[in-house]
Amino acid sequence: MEFLEQGPTVNSGRYISTLLALKLRSVQRDKDSILLHDNARPHTSRQTQDALRQLELTTLPHPAYCTDLAPSDYYKFVSPIEEQVVVVVVATAAVVVVVVVAVVVVVVVVVVVVLAVVVVVVVVVVVVVVVVVVVVVVVVVNKYSCSPPPPNAVSRLYIFTPAGLHTPEQIQFIFQSYSKATC
Repeated sequence: MEFLEQGPTVNSGRYISTLLALKLRSVQRDKDSILLHDNARPHTSRQTQDALRQLELTTLPHPAYCTDLAPSDYYKFVSPIEEQVVVVVVATAAVVVVVVVAVVVVVVVVVVVVLAVVVVVVVVVVVVVVVVVVVVVVVVVNKYSCSPPPPNAVSRLYIFTPAGLHTPEQIQFIFQSYSKATC
């Protein structure tokens, strides 16, 4: 960035020398730079316009008395190649976001399935514990009970347990304990 020394003002000659220095720098860095300047007299004079044509600098017209566009607001305008790069970067970011969302959804589904399996296992364990407690209570109550069975007493005891938790011998033992319960 260059500053004027204190004292001199910008006239067409000074502005043309600045444009020449700008042209030399922009040829080295960026061939399709666009110049935006306001409508000050040194920028719009015939000498400056002739120099702009000779230096082959592209300018962006600035409307007169436009308050929302100031040259200090812009470094340079984006070239079409830079626009393509921006589009590619935005598209890549969108793909990354979609992939991250998909991974999060899969993780949530897996966690929900695992929790469902855990709930089913807990329910089965609770049912088995309840059945065992009921059988033990029935056996203990009948073993220490001194009253004869009522006339309409059930003659058979059915034990409902999940398959494979009790062997037939264990069920037969429970049944015999129940039927032989005396004081």
